[in-house]
Parts: sequence; C-alpha cells; structure tokens
Amino acid sequence: MPTTFTDLPPELLGEVSGCLEHSNDLRNLSLTSKGVHKYVENEGWRIFIQRNFPSLKPPAYRREAAHALTTFTRNWDRRAFTSRFIDGSFRDVVHLPRQRQDAKSPFPREGRMPPGRSGSQSMGYQPVIDCAHEWTGSSWSSQREVLAIGAGAELQLRVRCMGEDVRKQYENEPRKSKADLYNSFGHRESWTIWKCPTLWDGRDDITAINILQHSHDEEEDAMKHSLIVGRASGTLEKVTISRTCAEISSYETRNRPVRSAHVSPSEDPLLAACLSDSAVAIYKVASGSDVAQPLAETSIIQPSGQSIRTWTNRFLSKDRLAVGQGPSKQPLSVYEITPTGISKPFHIYDTTNWGPHRPVGALPLNNTSVYSIMPLASSSTAGSAAGGLFLSGWYTGVTKLHDLRSNCDTVSYFVDPIEPESAVYSLLPFGAERFVAGVARHSQVKVFDLRMPGQRRYHHVYLNAPKLSTTKERDLSSPIDQSGNDLEYPPNFNMYLTIKNRTDHNNRRYASSTSPVYALAAPHSFSPVFYAGLENSIVEVDLVSSMDQYPDSMFTPAKPIQNPLDGRKVQEWLDPEKKDTRPALVEQDDRNFQLRFQGEMSTLTQAQGSVHGSSRWDYRWMVRDAAADRQISARHPRYRSRGTRGRGSHHRGGH
Repeated sequence: MPTTFTDLPPELLGEVSGCLEHSNDLRNLSLTSKGVHKYVENEGWRIFIQRNFPSLKPPAYRREAAHALTTFTRNWDRRAFTSRFIDGSFRDVVHLPRQRQDAKSPFPREGRMPPGRSGSQSMGYQPVIDCAHEWTGSSWSSQREVLAIGAGAELQLRVRCMGEDVRKQYENEPRKSKADLYNSFGHRESWTIWKCPTLWDGRDDITAINILQHSHDEEEDAMKHSLIVGRASGTLEKVTISRTCAEISSYETRNRPVRSAHVSPSEDPLLAACLSDSAVAIYKVASGSDVAQPLAETSIIQPSGQSIRTWTNRFLSKDRLAVGQGPSKQPLSVYEITPTGISKPFHIYDTTNWGPHRPVGALPLNNTSVYSIMPLASSSTAGSAAGGLFLSGWYTGVTKLHDLRSNCDTVSYFVDPIEPESAVYSLLPFGAERFVAGVARHSQVKVFDLRMPGQRRYHHVYLNAPKLSTTKERDLSSPIDQSGNDLEYPPNFNMYLTIKNRTDHNNRRYASSTSPVYALAAPHSFSPVFYAGLENSIVEVDLVSSMDQYPDSMFTPAKPIQNPLDGRKVQEWLDPEKKDTRPALVEQDDRNFQLRFQGEMSTLTQAQGSVHGSSRWDYRWMVRDAAADRQISARHPRYRSRGTRGRGSHHRGGH
C-alpha cells in the first residue's frame, strides 16, 4: 500500500505542523482526512502555539487558544483598541456594610467629595488595582475575572462571569434584567463595594491590593474572595468579602504607613510590605491569628545615611524580593528570603552602571528612584528560572531589563525617543513578547516590544490592502517584507488616555485634563483586556476590532452583527453606554511623528478608515489636517505635567 501522510512518524508530523505559518493553514490541513484531523486536534495546535507563542502558556483548549492568541497578536499590531471608563454607574451592586448616608452632607460617603466641602480632597484618588482570573468550564470562553480597585478609602470588587452557560442564562433573562445584570458582550457582572464608616478619604486611602483566592460558602451559597489591603494610615489587613459581609484579620505594622505590599507565588505564601520610609516586613499570609506579627523585618539604610523612601516591592520568586527606593544612587536591591529572615541584599543596582547597553549620550546619575518592578514569566525562551528576569521603571523615564544571571546590572533598556523623561510609575508585561508602561505625564501608556530583531515568530499578512492616501509616507500596506523579516514599522507606540472630569455641587469642573498612570493590571499574560488607573478613574482597554469577522470569544456580540460597517450596530456592541474615551496614539518613531486619534464608532466605515490611513492600522485610527490636530492636542495635552506623585513633602525622584 502507498504511504499516506498519516503514516509518517509523529516527529515528522510535528515538523510539518511547525512549518505552517498561520492558523488557517493548520485548520485547512486538519480538513484533509479524519486521521489528520485527529492528529491536529491532539498535537498540531499544541505545536503551533509552542512555536509561535513560546512565552505564553494558555490552558489545554488548544484550538480555541490558537484563535485567541493569533487574534490577540493581530490586534496589538493593528493597534485595534477600544477604551472606556469604569465608573460608578454599576449594574448589580451591593454596598457593605449597609449604613445610612450622613445626614449632615448631601454627598454620599463613597468616593471623594468636591473641594470646599467638609472632608473634601483637593485632588482625586490615586487608584490601586489588581486582577485575577480562572477558567470555570470546558471551553476557552468559560472564564471568571475578578477586578479589585482601591478608590480612595473604598474597596471595589467586580466579578465578571462569561462562557456558554452564562450566555444561555443571558438569552433566557427578561429584557429589563439583561440591562441590569449583563454587559454588551453577554457577560454577567456584579459589584461589591466595601467601606467602613470610620474610614476617611485621604487619611485611609488604599495603597496596596493583592487578590489571594476565592472559596465557595456552602451555607450562604455564595463566593468569598480574599484580598490583602494596605492603607496610608498604617493598617494592613486580610479582607474576605462576599455579597453579604466582610471578615477582617490584621497584620501588625505599628501604625506605619503602608507604601507597597506584595504576596509571594507559593503554596504557603508570604506577604512583604514596605512600611513608612525605610522598613520592609515579612508576614505569613495564613497566620491563623487576628493580628499577625511579622516573621522578619529589615531597614534599608543608605551608606551615606541619606534619607530615602521605599516606593515599591515585588516578589520575583517565592524566595527573592526586589525593593525599589529613592532618591538614591542605589535605588534597586534584591533580597533573599530565608527561614531565618531577610538576608542582606545580594544584588544592588547602581545608577552609574549601565552595562554594555548604555544609551548614547547618557550621563552618570546622582540620585534617582525606582517606582515599579515586574518579573517576566519563567516560560520565556531565555530559559531563566522563576524571577531571573525582571523589569524596573525609573524616575528618569527608562525601563530596564535585568537578568540575575548576568554580571551587568542592565541587559537591556527601553526609552521612548519622543518623550524620554517621563517617570515610569507602573509596568505590565504580556509574556516575554511586550510590556506596557504607565508614565507620569499626559495620561500616557507606552507599549514596548521585548523581542530582539528577527525573533518575532508569528506574522499575519493583510490581503488586498488599499494604498495610502498620501505619498509622503512609506507604503506600509504589508507588515512584513518579501523575505519574511520583522515588521517594517516601529513596533513600539504611545497611547494617550483621557481622564474623567469631576464636578462639584455647582456642576463646575475642576479636574486636570491629564493624569499619571498610577497602576496597570490584567487578568493574565495573554489577556485581550487590561486596566489602567488614572486620577479618580479606571480605564478598561479592550483589544478588539469591529472588523474582526471572528473576534476573540470574550468579545462575541450578544446579538450577532450582520454588517460590520453599520456604525450604529457596532456601537451597540462595543460601546452601548457611550463611554468610549477615544484615545490618541503616536508611534515611537522620531523620524515620522504623526498623531492619530480614534473616530466615533457610530459614524465610521471601513472605506473612511482606508482613506485616512494604511491597512495595517485599525480602521478607527484617523489623521486629519493641522486644525483638527490642534483640537486633538487640546484634548490629549502632551506638555503639561501633574508634577510629583503622592502626597506629603517627599518628592518622587532624583536630581
């Protein structure tokens, strides 16, 4: 008998699967015969994911994962975003503890009160956010996402459930209940807001949040979620919250303000907290007592005796802790956690040691600060052990990549050539492919590609791409050249978000039009959703395009859209409450600076998008004339700063 394709040994079948560049090619291969289909379902999709997305570890729903990851990558490349505020108009919301409104004030205790009123704050809250996620069913779309927000002294918890079972419930709900309980994608959302009557905004603001785990209360038939919550007033608590009550246990801090706190990634986790300006304490999360005492504590003392502040801390692994402080010549240290306590720092990063990757023209620094630290996934192709690779965000505007195996302090650095001096306040990596940095000025998030030139595994090609509307730009209708090399256009870009204006009791606006991006969070490393915390507001950014014929299952319309060019229907799908912030965007290419903005969903069509930009852009990104650009710049100011971060007399940064 002649040898067929399915008679080949598994290793050769794997080589064939690995050579297919696109998921459609693998799908077409699976349709050739039953035997090939069985092989592709069992092994082909796994090999495709490992070859093209080596730093991402999706669950075992391989075919659905391949679709989600390729869509995820394409939307990053095309800058296909929608963004909206998460504000107080919640659907299904429960306030804990249940209490009367203060009769002396017409304003509710939730959130900040306007200036000029008793107990008011001169600026909005600086949000702290964390996000967790789990798969709840037998398909990729069956997920539960938990978002925790520290909004001043108030803890807000949102639980979003999605999947086939939730979709069936949505279809059977009465029309009125759908609007109250579900979003436009058919996801079930519920909110729990907790704020004790004795807590005051400003004094008791939340400064740290870590989601631990959830459990099911059989007696109450309800989910309970456990979180670590630290406050500026010096309380550090474990809060277990449900829809009916909140249980609290405390950690001893001696009333020192909690600057930052993080939980180690282990089965028996530890809690590390930065207290006051120079102390770092370690606790056991499951202490078993109402007030847990620290297992160990150390003070960060500069050799010169200079006064500094600890800004952030992060567990790189279960036994390694990185601490950022400043202003100092040694603003970053890594400690070993041992059974006897906290060791002396075994790695100290000096501002004068750039390593072999020193930027052109960079001068030695005196004092500076590190505001954010984030480890990279151990599944990276570099083969590093857990916590071996990590990013740090600096006051100078540089994000550095560190490798604990290297003798050099910095193995790579990332700087925005357009605006290089905006301090990095927050970091969010997506595997070892890219990361997002939230900076101090202009409500700006910066996206950087972590991959070296030539290391991009997955490409997608736009067929029948329209020509550009201007001859002054390069023809970028195809994102790869004929030899299959990396993208011709800059992989890094900046996105300017919009801050929500606040009003006082006389309906007068008093918020600035820009804000630092204080916090970033995502459910997991390949999530098509991430959250940005700006002054007095949270922005949800979704990686989705209305032109996707088959979008990620997370964004499947609750009602099928027959015509993706029908702007009104698209808005009902992606932005039914008209909260789209329409951010501005510019690529990090100082040779071809061009500010773009998003047009309104209800008025745009694909034809309009192709006239104003190349096909590699999502159709909503537009470029207009100089007069319109001035209006865009007024809406997204790039040259006004909010000043320093934090309250009090301590200045964030160096000299």
